[in-house]
Amino acid sequence: MFRVLLVSILGVLNGEERQECSFDNEPGEIRLVLESSQPLLNIRIERHDEWGKGAGKVQWSARNIDARAFAADVLMSTVDLMEKAGVKHFQELWPAYPYPQAEVDQVKRVLAVS
Repeated sequence: MFRVLLVSILGVLNGEERQECSFDNEPGEIRLVLESSQPLLNIRIERHDEWGKGAGKVQWSARNIDARAFAADVLMSTVDLMEKAGVKHFQELWPAYPYPQAEVDQVKRVLAVS
């Protein structure tokens, strides 16, 4: 779950105009849509009644967000969660989702954060 978000953020930081990540909400899904016109980002969260089908209902949106600031906030939140929870507790909470260390490291490199 964190991995797909970080991969989408990496896409935007690397020049992709649109990234989506999907979170299962059986039988539907929650979709995060990132649309970039660097350096700004439009963000939309949509609820879909059926997974992978048609347009969803917009639950929240924001326009003209600084893409690098958003990426840094998500990065800091991900790292903070890991520091507070620890590897063992993180894996207990989300056993299907290993901590996305490689993606965290990639975002750090792109943002030049140590």
